[in-house]
Amino acid sequence: MVSRNNNDLRTERYRLRETLSRLSRRRRRRRRRGPSARRRREGESYETSTGRNSIAGRDRRSDPSVGRESCKVRNSPHRPAFEGRTFGTVGTYDRIIARATIAVSPSDPHNAVIVDIDGAPRNAQGQVEATSDVEILRPTVAGNGNRRLLYDVVNRGGKRAIAYFNDAAVANNLVKAADAGTGFLMDRGYTLVWSGWQGDLTAGDGRLLFSVLVPQVTGLSREEFIFDHLQNPATATLSYPAANPDPAQAKLTVRETRTIRSYL
Repeated sequence: MVSRNNNDLRTERYRLRETLSRLSRRRRRRRRRGPSARRRREGESYETSTGRNSIAGRDRRSDPSVGRESCKVRNSPHRPAFEGRTFGTVGTYDRIIARATIAVSPSDPHNAVIVDIDGAPRNAQGQVEATSDVEILRPTVAGNGNRRLLYDVVNRGGKRAIAYFNDAAVANNLVKAADAGTGFLMDRGYTLVWSGWQGDLTAGDGRLLFSVLVPQVTGLSREEFIFDHLQNPATATLSYPAANPDPAQAKLTVRETRTIRSYL
């Protein structure tokens, strides 16, 4: 057994108080960051931005667009979810429909992986913009939630988390009480968030879309389609519009089976 004198105990208590004080200051700083909940009222928009002082030898003072990304969100009035169905001690849920405008710098080397970003149209700040559908389900009374957020990555614009966790039918328009299924996530106070991220979808059936400004470039484009029906003729939508609609300028190949060898 190791004995400690009063000085050691006082030192430990002092260090503990200092640690708790630092954590408290950090929490206060986090609360002050970004728009407050009071300002995020129905129908209002807010903006957040991130940036870096210098990237790859270029300073933002010489190129303001470098290293800065921004996101503006415009939300519609909150509406009751699931026809006002109540979930245990959590209560009812609200459904928030929003639209986010995202802007990134084409001069930032981190964004060089985005295909053809150097040829995309730019806004007045020299950034390339895209817009995304956003949807949020959250407890009407925030204090009843569990302070946990579940981000569900949509599949072709479709929501899946509620179907998987709540044993509900797959649905994008979460309006009816039955759309919550067993209510597993809601009974536990989770906040759910979805956003569009695939830019080749068509609107309809509540799909969450992602819209980008397509640069005016011309180049070789390869498409692959697998048809699971016997319709004749079979049709499909191109990811990019054809630069020349003349069929003689396109090449079509067909293989009877899909094998691993055909991909090598």
